[in-house]
Amino acid sequence: MPGVVGLAKVVTEPYPDHTQFDKSNVYYDARSDKTDPKWWMVDVKFVCKFSNPDMLTLNKLRGYDKLKDMALFHTARLSVQPVTASEYDFIVSIGTVAN
Repeated sequence: MPGVVGLAKVVTEPYPDHTQFDKSNVYYDARSDKTDPKWWMVDVKFVCKFSNPDMLTLNKLRGYDKLKDMALFHTARLSVQPVTASEYDFIVSIGTVAN
């Protein structure tokens, strides 16, 4: 079930995703070349997991009035979208961060 389970931190600048150039890889993209990459990636580092992820499922997030304008509910792409500071703070407060 989709939802928020914890926090991670981006620890590198974006760099070309090497799998786009590998013809044997499922993520190969013939439109990409090394001088004009189409796909980029970053490295992330685990920060913490939430002790209350059952309160942060996608369905529950949709029900919180404070999150009604969140980009997550107005765009088709779930993997990457902006989160405002107030949305972030609200989600973290519900998740009750566990160390």
